[in-house]
Amino acid sequence: KAPKMAEDEKEIHVGAQFASFQLLEAAMKRFEQQQMVTYWIRDCRKACAYEKRQGDGIVLNQALVYGEIKWACIKGGGKFATVGNGKRLNSRTYREDCPSFVRFKASSDGRKLNCVAMDTNHNHLVSEETFAYLPKQRKLTNDEQKHFDSLLVARPNKKILQQHIVKSTGKMVTLKDIHNYAARIQPQHTHNLEDIVKDITGDPGITVDVISDDEKVLTAIYFQTETMSKLFSAYPELLMVDATYKLNDLRMPVFLQLVQDGNGESEIISVFVMANECGETLSCLLDIFKKHNPDWVRVQTVLSDKDFMERSVYTTAFPQVKLQLCLFHVLRSMNREIHVEKMKIRIEDKNMCLELLQKLAYSKSEEEYQGHLKSLKQTKIQEVIQYFMNNWHAIREEWVVGLKKSCNFGNNTNNRTENANGVLKQVIDKFSTLRKFFADLKVALNSLRLERDRRRADALLKRPTLSIEDDLTDTCRYARLLTPYAYNVVVKQLQLSEKIQIDSCTEISTISTSCGEVTVTATSCSCGFSVLYLLPCRHVFAMRRRLGLGLYFTDLVADRWHLLKYCENTKPLPSMTSTESSFGCGASSNTVSVLPRPVTLSQSQKYKSAFVQAQKLAELASEPSTNKYKDRYAVLVKLASLWEQDQDATVIRTEQGEVEPGKPNFIDASFNITIDEEQQASVTAKEQMSVFDKEQVSMIDEEQVNETDEEQVNETDEERGSVTNEEQGSVTNEEQACEMDHDEGQQEVEYSTLRHAKGKAVLQERLLKNDATLPLSAVTLPPRMKKRGRPKGSYLTAIGVSKKKKCGQKPVKFFKRTPIEKDRGMLGWFVNSQSVEAALSGTMLTVQDVKQSPNDVSSACLDENINIDRIRKYFCVSAWKQVLMMINKVRERGWLCRICCKDVDTQCSQGQPTDCEDISICCDGCLEWYHLPCAGVRKALKCKTWFCKLCY
Repeated sequence: KAPKMAEDEKEIHVGAQFASFQLLEAAMKRFEQQQMVTYWIRDCRKACAYEKRQGDGIVLNQALVYGEIKWACIKGGGKFATVGNGKRLNSRTYREDCPSFVRFKASSDGRKLNCVAMDTNHNHLVSEETFAYLPKQRKLTNDEQKHFDSLLVARPNKKILQQHIVKSTGKMVTLKDIHNYAARIQPQHTHNLEDIVKDITGDPGITVDVISDDEKVLTAIYFQTETMSKLFSAYPELLMVDATYKLNDLRMPVFLQLVQDGNGESEIISVFVMANECGETLSCLLDIFKKHNPDWVRVQTVLSDKDFMERSVYTTAFPQVKLQLCLFHVLRSMNREIHVEKMKIRIEDKNMCLELLQKLAYSKSEEEYQGHLKSLKQTKIQEVIQYFMNNWHAIREEWVVGLKKSCNFGNNTNNRTENANGVLKQVIDKFSTLRKFFADLKVALNSLRLERDRRRADALLKRPTLSIEDDLTDTCRYARLLTPYAYNVVVKQLQLSEKIQIDSCTEISTISTSCGEVTVTATSCSCGFSVLYLLPCRHVFAMRRRLGLGLYFTDLVADRWHLLKYCENTKPLPSMTSTESSFGCGASSNTVSVLPRPVTLSQSQKYKSAFVQAQKLAELASEPSTNKYKDRYAVLVKLASLWEQDQDATVIRTEQGEVEPGKPNFIDASFNITIDEEQQASVTAKEQMSVFDKEQVSMIDEEQVNETDEEQVNETDEERGSVTNEEQGSVTNEEQACEMDHDEGQQEVEYSTLRHAKGKAVLQERLLKNDATLPLSAVTLPPRMKKRGRPKGSYLTAIGVSKKKKCGQKPVKFFKRTPIEKDRGMLGWFVNSQSVEAALSGTMLTVQDVKQSPNDVSSACLDENINIDRIRKYFCVSAWKQVLMMINKVRERGWLCRICCKDVDTQCSQGQPTDCEDISICCDGCLEWYHLPCAGVRKALKCKTWFCKLCY
């Protein structure tokens, strides 16, 4: 019960009067605190309605707002009756038919609201603890919401913020409340690509290009700021590429391109958001990148850890570059491919080969590489040698440290791109909407830019702590010339040069180094350091010291390392007005390019395309009445049933009057689904048709399509409503033009022309010659996909080897299984599977449950390491005697091959004499023995563990 109070202490009591609704509302809040319950307005009548109802010419005070009003307890207010069917057992409600209420009515003169009746008795628990957690008591005021919204923008830890709110307001705000407040201030989700692009280009100097497929579905987005373009123009020598995943709800991979600036900092110079990782999409994006960045011709090296597709695309797009592979991913790929069971080698041999491969990777010269290769061949492990020679030897200049012939500034791995991916994931939430993703992306880029500007300021303001005597030395002069990063590299080379002894006084000398013999002069060296870093090496410094020349010279120092050049290149751009960076104007560039549909689709692409059409069918099926919905639903069920049976189906439209009894209707017409009983072969959907039909639809699943590069053209005829397939040979798509009227200030968006030659889609003059326009409003976003792991699309490793698929749970040795699993396996030797589960659940097995023939009992029961008595507890006495009798009969029979059921000691499946130690093998999972030919094994294995196909 609520606490009792004296009548004169109560502000709300029968007869109490209030001159305005504002005063009454404040009094009710205090009354709720006293009663420790929450009240809600159950019934009310506005002042105007009350005046009309009275009809006596009464005029109410406008401050009263209501003529009648009744508050009821949150647990009452009327007779509560549930409408549920009892299936939702966790559903709960506040309603308990509490009788407490407070009723007010306007006075006869219409100036005040009088309390005419009330009941403060409750039929439920009333306590201060539960009252504080009621929703109305947890709600923040408007001023409090504005204050904490400013904190939520920074996305703090919600648990820490919760404690701060509780301490500052005294309200028991829950984590769910904070989540709701945070969701309210988030950008609203939109499927309009035009609105998303406008948000992206809201800041100055942003370039956005959109790529769509021939069905006007978003395929990729190209994103680059003016600062990114300037940095690439200043430091284009090394381009590092990598992709990250799960950053947007459309499951579109985010592809980053990075460069290394003059101070050794990683700089993101472009962002690709792709719906898939196919080569055609990446090629189109690289063409856009080249269009906006003319300095792409100065790129010398591309460092990647990706698959074979990316290597081929970058080789085509940048013919002048040298490709290099991430060393970490190279060694990881070797470790995965050299597998004990896959190559049928011992674990000792694998470890020995991996050690030699690691030495090959870190070879400093061709002579050292050939020496390690000779050691690998001397192992005579042909499987590993053949794998290495076929896949890695020919491209050794791309991954061997000492054989790389293009600049990489010491970057042998893609750690920089991995670090950039980590920074993005710290700011961007997983599976964000596309609008929120780009908003958070700009936040992450701005944060990186601020840190870079701070280090730039340090480079200008600070200098190395050199003594006064060193102020005029070559070291100090390098400190004033170079950036801190380049200065540290040069100083290290100067220190190493002091350890090099050169006896010759000629201008050209040969020095023995760890990399072999190198030829050095006062201005050049053959060691490769100058090529990799674009800086002078220790051998040049040693030679100049030997010849008495000064160590300070700038011939081998690239401009990218100069401090003044670095500060100029990384100088913040001047601010631009909003009109200069508006959508489609100024520095922002927004185009839509149409990408041709690939001839061979991946499973993910097929799923996405079919998913869109399935959603459209579901929407059309649910729109009409229930009877028509049932008919349409029956058509879909029938079609799904036929496809599950791998049968072909034909959907034929008939006139409304020709509908046979019992046939379902479909979109104002009847469709009959028929089956070709003779045609049972699987249908390969190499051809996808886009049908825009207003009067007639004809859907025909053809026979299995030959896997060729031939294209078919679908023509839409709205007058006839038919779909025709043209010739199956080489097809040329006519240039398509789509002219749209635009308002003033709206930019026309263009897409490129597609041509097909010899059955292969070829982009000619992509993004250079535009013959048609396509508005952003016409491009739709791809459907949201369920979380299905890493996006599909790349099936080859960096060297072209198929990626290893992740298998399910690995088999476990019988003797390492849990006691229950051991009992289950041993019981399966003597009883069927149903009896096994019954015994494990507590049922005692009888004689009738035991197998009666020794041929049905597994030979594994004869294993000498098996303790057969452990399963005795599952059998009755007579049944256990039957089990022992079966074991004796099996022992008389001997060990049999599980495949051919013949003795493993005397003959194999081909009837040839065998030796059990050399020709038979035992599975460590089921303890069954097999002839090697029956198990599909060519020769005796050297590995200690082997599992049969039934166990693996």
